[in-house]
Amino acid sequence: MNASDKHLTTEGCENIYWQDPPKGHYKFWVENNQERDDQPTPYTVRLSMNGQVQEQTYTDLEEYDEQVCFEIDMDAEVVDTDQAAEELKRKLLADASAFEEDAAALQDGMHTLRLTEATVTGAQTHYGEAKRKRKIAQQVAVLQQQGEAQYKSEDFTAAEATFQQAIALAEQHGIDTTRLGPRSKADADIKAQSQRLVLEGRALYDQKEYKAACRKFSEALQVCPTAGQARDWKQEALAKINTANAAAVDQSDANEVAKSAQETVDNMWLELDLSEAGTLNYKRFTSWWQVKMSHHTRGHKISNGELQTTMEIWHEFDDEGLGVTREGASGVLTGMLKAGVIRMTTDGHVIPAHPQPRRVRGHTGMDSVHVEVAERRFEGGGMITISETTTLERRP
Repeated sequence: MNASDKHLTTEGCENIYWQDPPKGHYKFWVENNQERDDQPTPYTVRLSMNGQVQEQTYTDLEEYDEQVCFEIDMDAEVVDTDQAAEELKRKLLADASAFEEDAAALQDGMHTLRLTEATVTGAQTHYGEAKRKRKIAQQVAVLQQQGEAQYKSEDFTAAEATFQQAIALAEQHGIDTTRLGPRSKADADIKAQSQRLVLEGRALYDQKEYKAACRKFSEALQVCPTAGQARDWKQEALAKINTANAAAVDQSDANEVAKSAQETVDNMWLELDLSEAGTLNYKRFTSWWQVKMSHHTRGHKISNGELQTTMEIWHEFDDEGLGVTREGASGVLTGMLKAGVIRMTTDGHVIPAHPQPRRVRGHTGMDSVHVEVAERRFEGGGMITISETTTLERRP
């Protein structure tokens, strides 16, 4: 929404819809990706589920900041899909019976969506109410800004009165109040520290120091978990780290192998964000390994033999099943390399042990086509085979 300066709107509307949402935990949040002016950005988020509607209206959101609006858990239901499909078809036919053209289209597999007057009226009412609340939210945001200005100028009495006015107006109209009132010095310091770390990370990124940049962005997220800018830049840095730009290490060079293993572990710890955990378990390691193989060669699957060999190596460094440290992970990777399960590059990436053969550009394998025709027939009291081979030269 508003991604381009050429197509801006103050009445943006976006929708996400699931007919049959998969089982799992869902978190809905809003991130202000870019501020276009110095005015507040009020917004409304609505969640409709099982006939129930929840709605939250917010006064403002700073650039790159995030606001979690809803979190829900969905449990999958066991449904007879054939029976459900038949019931849905019967319902749609009943709904379409009032319009002959809709019923004919439905028989051909096309469903014409017609909204009832009550549905349209309800949607218009909700939309109008949301617009009205956003105007009130903008007034609340302006009061909040005035209060902050008064607070900075140490006019605390006036600031407190303005904050209370903003909170009262928000509560009266059902608008979120969690971001209203004076901001503590600690909150301001956290925001400033996070922004400083992001700027330092971006400078390192521009210098192509992607690992150092990634660590800075991770620090920013630890200081302020809602710093969306830090999260986005971290993904950019990881994408650069994940690109192998070096040759495979020589297995006979012990020093190069040790250095490559250490570089690979550094990359792994960054990608899996293991700075706090300190250890890595086998399941997560094999998932990471499979992703690396798929990145290198689409569709590449780790074989059962490779998994069996790796498990044996893993147990040498994790005999109690508690996971491996960075040192243990380095040992595992070295063992896998020596066993011929993987190869590693000098810049810290794992690649398949046996590279897929690639066709040289300009060679299709069809330089000369040999066509053999064989015919078996009964002749002279027995079966004989008559073969004829023709060679077709590839046209330039």
